[in-house]
Amino acid sequence: MVDRMKDALSGEMTRRQEVLRAAGNFANVAEYEHARASGVRLEPMPALFIIVDEFSELLSQKPDFAELFVAIGRLGRSLHIHLLLASQRLEEGKLRGLDSHLSYRIGLKTFSANESRSVLGVPDAYHLPSVPGSAYLKCDSAEPIRFNTSYVSGPYHSPSAYLEEGEEASDRPRATMKPFTALPVPCDDTAESAADGRGAQRLLAQGSSVRAGSVLDAALALLEEEPPAADVDGPGGSNGEDGLGVGVAGMGAPTLLHTLVGRIAGHGPAAHGVWLPPLDESPTVDALVGWQAGIPTTPGDLGAAVGIVDRPYDQRRDLLVLDLAGGAGNVAVVGGPQSGKSTTLRTLVLSMAATHTPEQVQFYCLDFGGGSLAGLAGIPHVGTVASRGDLDAVRRTVAEVSAILRRRELLFARLGIESMQDFRTRRAQWFATGVLDDDPLCEDRHGDVFLVFDGIGVLRGEFDFLDEQISTLVSQGLSYGVHVVIAASRWAEVKPAMRDLMGSRIELRLGDPGDSMMGRRAAASVPQNRPGRGLTAQELHMLIALPRLDGVCSAQSLGPGGALAAEKLQNLYGADRHAMPVRKLGTEITRERVDELVAASSITLRPNQVAIGVGELELAPVILDFGVQPHFMVFSDVEHGKTNVLRTIVNGLVRGSTPDEVKIVLVDFRRTMLGIIEGDHLAGYASSAENAGSMMTQLAGYFSERLPPENLTVQQLKDRSWWSGPDIYVIIDDYDMVATGARHPIEPLVEMASHARDIGLHIVLARRSGGVGRAMFDPVIARLKDLSSDVLLMSGDRDEGYIVGRSRMQQLVPGRGELVSRVRPQEMIQVALEPGV
Repeated sequence: MVDRMKDALSGEMTRRQEVLRAAGNFANVAEYEHARASGVRLEPMPALFIIVDEFSELLSQKPDFAELFVAIGRLGRSLHIHLLLASQRLEEGKLRGLDSHLSYRIGLKTFSANESRSVLGVPDAYHLPSVPGSAYLKCDSAEPIRFNTSYVSGPYHSPSAYLEEGEEASDRPRATMKPFTALPVPCDDTAESAADGRGAQRLLAQGSSVRAGSVLDAALALLEEEPPAADVDGPGGSNGEDGLGVGVAGMGAPTLLHTLVGRIAGHGPAAHGVWLPPLDESPTVDALVGWQAGIPTTPGDLGAAVGIVDRPYDQRRDLLVLDLAGGAGNVAVVGGPQSGKSTTLRTLVLSMAATHTPEQVQFYCLDFGGGSLAGLAGIPHVGTVASRGDLDAVRRTVAEVSAILRRRELLFARLGIESMQDFRTRRAQWFATGVLDDDPLCEDRHGDVFLVFDGIGVLRGEFDFLDEQISTLVSQGLSYGVHVVIAASRWAEVKPAMRDLMGSRIELRLGDPGDSMMGRRAAASVPQNRPGRGLTAQELHMLIALPRLDGVCSAQSLGPGGALAAEKLQNLYGADRHAMPVRKLGTEITRERVDELVAASSITLRPNQVAIGVGELELAPVILDFGVQPHFMVFSDVEHGKTNVLRTIVNGLVRGSTPDEVKIVLVDFRRTMLGIIEGDHLAGYASSAENAGSMMTQLAGYFSERLPPENLTVQQLKDRSWWSGPDIYVIIDDYDMVATGARHPIEPLVEMASHARDIGLHIVLARRSGGVGRAMFDPVIARLKDLSSDVLLMSGDRDEGYIVGRSRMQQLVPGRGELVSRVRPQEMIQVALEPGV
C-alpha cells in the first residue's frame, strides 16, 4: 500500500504538469488559476497537502520515498503540492537534501535540547511546559514564535449547549475567518451571510469559485448550526468509528474534527481522485464485458477480459484483456496454493463465452485441480470437462483436439487458407449467408479451439504419455486456431520449451515470490490469502474477476453463480447451438461394427491387411498392414484380451485371403485357439515345446530356400519373383510359456526375421505383461524390437518401465491397448471382440 501511494503521488505530479502544458503551457498553478479567474474554462486545480506521520520511520523502511519528497520539495511550489511531515524525532541524515525545501518548522516539547536545536536551531522547545499543544513556529531565519495549537480531537458540543436561558444563537457574536493576503479584501456580504448561518449550503455548493476564507466561514457556520438527530454521530451514524476521532475515554461521542468533516462531506464538487481504493473487491465478468444477451462480436476478435489492472501512477484502473488471436494465443496461469488458478480459468472461459458464439470458440477442459472446472460443463461453448479419474475421457479429449489440428493442416493446404485470420473471416461470412453446405469450410465445424489444463504438474506426472501430443499442440496449434491454456503451481512445472510459447501469462500470488517471472520484488508485494491477486508483465497489480454473470461480487457462492451463468447462455443459444462433444472410444466394439466402419470408409483390404479395431485419434478403423510391418507383438495382463487380438488377426487373414496367399502356423501351448482355423489356411499347430521346436526348424529350412540368390536383377528383387507360394504367419500365444528353459523353440526363426519381406515370413506373438521389462532381452523379442515392429501395449503394471520408446504399460480396460508403430501415429485402440470370446 505504501509503494502504491508513492506511485500515486508521482503520477499526480506528472498529471499536473501535463494539465498545465495542455491548458496553455502555464509555468505554474498560480498562472493557471489566474487564467481561470479571468474566465478561461479550466478545471480547478486545488492545492494538495501531503501529510506524513512518522516520516522518519517511513524513510527507514522505504528509502525510495526520500527521492519523491525531494522532487515534491523542488517542484511542489509551482504545482501547489505541499508536504507536512511529522515525527517524534528528527534524523537529519534521512532528509537527504529535503531540509532546504522545508519552509517552516514546528517544534513541540522535545526530549532534549539537541533535538530542539536540530529542529529550530535553538533549545527553546526543550524548555516548553509539558502541556499538549505548546509549540514553536520557525519560518526562514526569523526568531521562533511561541504558540499553542488548537485541539480538534475533543468531544463536540453543540452551540446550544453554551446558550443561557432565553438567548438565541443568532444573538451571540461570532468570529469569522478572513483570507490572509496582500491584496485588498472587498467588503461584501459573503462573510456576513456565512456568519449568520444563511447561505452556508450555497457557499459550499459554489465550490472552488468561492474564496477560501468564505468557504471556511461557511464550514464554521455549518458547524454551529444545530445538527439533525441522525447526524449527531457523524455520516451514516458511524459514531466516530471511521478514524476521524472518537470521544473522551473512548465513549464514542463525535469529536470536533469528526463533526466538521461530516458536515462538509457531500458539498461542492469532488476533488480529483489521487488515491483510488485498493483492489479489494473482485468484479464479475458481466461488469467487465458489459454483458447482455445477443452482444455482437467482430470477426477475428479474440479478446478475453479477465480482470482489472491497478495503475496508481496513472490514477486509473484498466481492463486486463488477453488478445488470443495472434502469437499470444496460448495462456499460462501460475500461482501458489489457493491463489485462484482454477477461478482464473473459469473466468477466461466465461468471458470468452459471453462475447463469442459457440461457433466461434469451443473449450475442451481437463480438470486435474479438484473439480473446480466441473461448473463449466453446462456452458454451450464447452465440449467436455474430463476429470483426473476418467483416464479414457482425458486421452480422448487430447486426441480429439489433436485430430482437429491434423484435419486443419490438410484443409488449409487444400483450400489455400493462408492464416487463421483468413479462416475466421471466411467462417464469419459463411455463417452470415446462412448457407452452410455450399462452402468447403463446412467440413470443419469448429472455430478457435481451446484445450484447458487445470494442473499441468499432474499431467506431467500421471499422464506423461500425452506429453508429445501436448507439445505438438502448443508449438503448432496457433497457426490453425488451436490454443492451449494451462494452470500450474510453479513456473518450474512448465517445461522451458512450452513456457517460451505461452504468449499470455497470468501470475498470481506464488508460494515463493523468488520464482516469479514478472519480478521478484514486485511478486513479494502481492498480498497473501487474496485469491485472484497477481502481477502483470509490467509488474502492475491486478485482480481477476469472478466467473459470474449476475453482478454478485461474492466468491462464496460461485457454484450457484456459475450455474446461473450457464443457464443464461443456454437460453441465449438454445439446445442446437453448442460445442461438439468429445466422442469416446467404447469399452467393447464388435467385429460387425468394425466391418461397418471399414465399409463406410471405402477401404479395400488386401490379403496382408487386417482391421483389428478402432483408434481413438479419428475413431476410424485401425488397419495392420503386414506388407509394410511384417511382425507384430502384443503384451497384456491376463484376462485383458491378448488372445482375442490373435484371434482377430487370424480371422482377418482367413477372411481376406485364400490358402494360396496365406498360411498360418499356430503355437498354442494352452490350446486357447484350438479349432479357430477350419480349412486349408492352417499349415501347422504346435501345443508343446517339442512340436514347436521341430516345426520351427523345418520352417527355418523352408525360408532359407526363399532367400534371394546373388544373380537377381533389380526388377526381380522388386517383384519378389524368385520364389512363389503363400506368406506364412507364425502366430504364438502365451509366448512366456514358450520361451522357457535352455532350448528356445522359436530361436531358429530369429535370423530369418530380418529377411521377412523377401521371404514372406511374419511373426505375431502375444505375451503376458508381467516381467515384460526383462523379456525385452529375449532373443526373439529383442530382434523384433530392433526391427521396429508394431507393438500393442495393453493393460499392465507401470512399474515394468519403458517398453517401447517412452511408452509404459498402464491399467486399461479389457481390449484396450496403445499401438506403437513407426509408420503411424501412436494411439490408443479398442480391439474388436471376436464372436465366441
